[in-house]
Amino acid sequence: MNILKSAVVLLIVLSFIVPAVAADGENRYSYITIDSVDLELTKDKAIFDVNYHIDNGVEFLVIFLGKNDLKNKLEKMFSLGDGNFVTTTMESARITLNNPSVDYGDGSYWFPKKSFQVTVPVLNVKTARTDRTFYNVNEVPGMGYFGDPVPVTPSTDINKLRIESEPVTLVTPEPTPIVHYFR
Repeated sequence: MNILKSAVVLLIVLSFIVPAVAADGENRYSYITIDSVDLELTKDKAIFDVNYHIDNGVEFLVIFLGKNDLKNKLEKMFSLGDGNFVTTTMESARITLNNPSVDYGDGSYWFPKKSFQVTVPVLNVKTARTDRTFYNVNEVPGMGYFGDPVPVTPSTDINKLRIESEPVTLVTPEPTPIVHYFR
């Protein structure tokens, strides 16, 4: 029984020895490897959906010890000190930030640049009017966006447009005889 306790303590100590900082150009931070991030920007929230995988040897420790260390590492990776974890699983996490953007008061917003501690292989940024994809980035560039989708008025609703016209008859001209060209 002493051997089992010693093995568990050794695994716990080894999990803290694993380096916590990623090298430049890597999508790995400690025992977490980032696969992709989906970021949705709304009027009053930024929703980060982080997809990752955890090293096989550490997976047991995360289950055994709880997800607090996993959440702390995700907060550090993405500089989300005031983020709220909605869900956290062994493959993904949803983190929300409240009021992350500057509101200009006219329906337009500015999301400031946000740096990461890791390189994200695929970053999808979605707003009400646009979708943008970035590859192998370690930051979200500062960007302006609109909080509401493009308004649809009855005059621009394509389903209600009706085009009426008179029938058109196409007339083809008579071909010019070849002799006409050699005079």
